[in-house]
Amino acid sequence: MINFQQPPWMFLWLAPAILAASAAILFIMAEVGGWRRLAKTYACREKIDGTSWWMQSGSMGGSTGYGMSLNITANDQGLRIAVVPLVVFFSLFHPPLFIPWEEIQAVHSQTFFYQYVTLIFQAHPDIPFAISNRLAEKIQAASGQRWLEEA
Repeated sequence: MINFQQPPWMFLWLAPAILAASAAILFIMAEVGGWRRLAKTYACREKIDGTSWWMQSGSMGGSTGYGMSLNITANDQGLRIAVVPLVVFFSLFHPPLFIPWEEIQAVHSQTFFYQYVTLIFQAHPDIPFAISNRLAEKIQAASGQRWLEEA
C-alpha cells in the first residue's frame, strides 16, 4: 500500500505560491485592461467628496472585467474609479483613478442582449471603460453633468 501522507512542512510553500500567482494575475489584468496606463495620467490617491456607489461592475479595455469590485464616486469635477478596499491586494497594480469630466466622452453601446455605456477618456481613447446604463444614469444625475446623451 502506498502512503500519500506528506509531512506538514511540505505545505509551507503553498501560501507564498498562491500569493505570487494572485499578484501575477492582478498585474496581467491591470496591464491588459489598461488600468496601469490610465494610472500614469489619472492616478488619484486621495478620496473625493461626492456620491459613491460601492461594489460596482465594469469592463476596461474591452477585455478585463471587474465584477462587483469597483467603487465609483462622482462629483461636479469628475469621476473617481477605485477597487474595493477589501481587496487590498488589488491596489498593488490598480491605484485609484480620477478623470475630470472634460476628459470623458460617453457613448451608448450594445451587444445582442445587453445595453451599456462606454466611457472614453481623452488621454487614452484606446482604453474604453464600460458600465451599465443604470450606473451611468446614476453618475450623471449625481454629478449634474450632461455627458450622457439621451438614447
